[in-house]
Amino acid sequence: NRYAVYKTEDKIAVHDLVADSFTEYSVTKPVSFDKVFEKNGIVAFSSLKDGSIWNISIENDLVSIYNIPSEDSQTTSLKGWSKNGLLIETVDISENKVDKLTLLTMD
Repeated sequence: NRYAVYKTEDKIAVHDLVADSFTEYSVTKPVSFDKVFEKNGIVAFSSLKDGSIWNISIENDLVSIYNIPSEDSQTTSLKGWSKNGLLIETVDISENKVDKLTLLTMD
């Protein structure tokens, strides 16, 4: 991957490894993440706190947050990129099975 993503208390820093430059983005709500996916200058990850999907468009310097509707007995997570967008998995916690896969298209 071309980008590395770091979290501080109130910022997300994106390190462009090729250009060796850093860009910081202020965040308005707590976020934590483990896996980060990047494709065509868009960095994406899901928040471990609430399952929201975060996208950072490096080219447009824009942060977008998407909340995927789910029930109390479900959890959502970002699985990665498909040909047409981000693939999001919703799992039924009580039955430990995938309820649905959602495609979040990037326009």
